[in-house]
Amino acid sequence: MRLISRILMVLTLLSLPFITYANTFTIKFFRGDVQIKESATASWKKARLKDSISDKGWILTGKTGGVTLKLPNKSTVRIGNNTIIQMKTLKNNKTRLKLQQGSLLAKVNKLTPKRKKI
Repeated sequence: MRLISRILMVLTLLSLPFITYANTFTIKFFRGDVQIKESATASWKKARLKDSISDKGWILTGKTGGVTLKLPNKSTVRIGNNTIIQMKTLKNNKTRLKLQQGSLLAKVNKLTPKRKKI
């Protein structure tokens, strides 16, 4: 039953792209084989701690790989092993994370600041 719910979660993530309000992601943590590239035509390079990934970048994690990305608004995105993510800029300064394969977990902070009463 647990396997079925994980499969359903991954299929849901594949069908719904994750949209965020950031243009650059920073690698906060990684383990194993993690590679990044700046665009679809660029070459893959090994990821390093505190690397920045642009809004046109790609992330590839291997069999033992995983990475946590930090967004400027302090939100985080955790990417699992055997995952390919494509980033794309949308209108209104939004970035779309397109999950090609694999899994991700997002912890998103509130997008609008709290209103103050006067």
